[in-house]
Amino acid sequence: RLVTGRASLGFALPAFAIDRGDYQSAHLHLAAGLADAQVSTFAGASQLAVGQFPVYGGPRLQANGSSAALILDRRAASPFLAGPWTVSLVKGLPWSFTLHSDAGHFNLNLRDLTVTALDLQSGVGDVEVTLPALGQGEMALRLGLGDLTVRVPDGMAVKIKLAAGPLTRIRLDDQRFIQTHSSEWVTTNFSASPQQFTLSIAL
Repeated sequence: RLVTGRASLGFALPAFAIDRGDYQSAHLHLAAGLADAQVSTFAGASQLAVGQFPVYGGPRLQANGSSAALILDRRAASPFLAGPWTVSLVKGLPWSFTLHSDAGHFNLNLRDLTVTALDLQSGVGDVEVTLPALGQGEMALRLGLGDLTVRVPDGMAVKIKLAAGPLTRIRLDDQRFIQTHSSEWVTTNFSASPQQFTLSIAL
């Protein structure tokens, strides 16, 4: 991979911290372009999000009443500040996600977050997702070329609806998932658990 700028010289990307405010919910909009992106969580009380982003002023925050939208967009990023973007989000707040990458990898550790919805589109690149340990919601994952790894915490109930291309290879934990239709699988505890996520996946 060809990289330029501070990352190639061993410098970290600029760090940012967004004040927590009084928001009751939040949305992360991340359009990474060619960059790799990592999303995780932290237990702070005074910040909504912290991380690294190739803009010295940090990402844009758009407030709409009691809801906040955190926007990390490649169009605002400096082309000379290369390296992985990192975003750590505050616990205890409902989060939704819109994530897009042209040719980069996503590593999403959502285990300790409250996630209401997620929409992800990746052109070329690998995607790793650790699902939340609690809650319920829907996720749409679309990958053009790359590997998708989904980690399901113990106790979480999951339904997978899959639209697979001719080159797709699927490996599921057959101790936890059962096939209910030609393109649908559920965890064995799906009908009984209040903690449920439905994943619509196109590969």
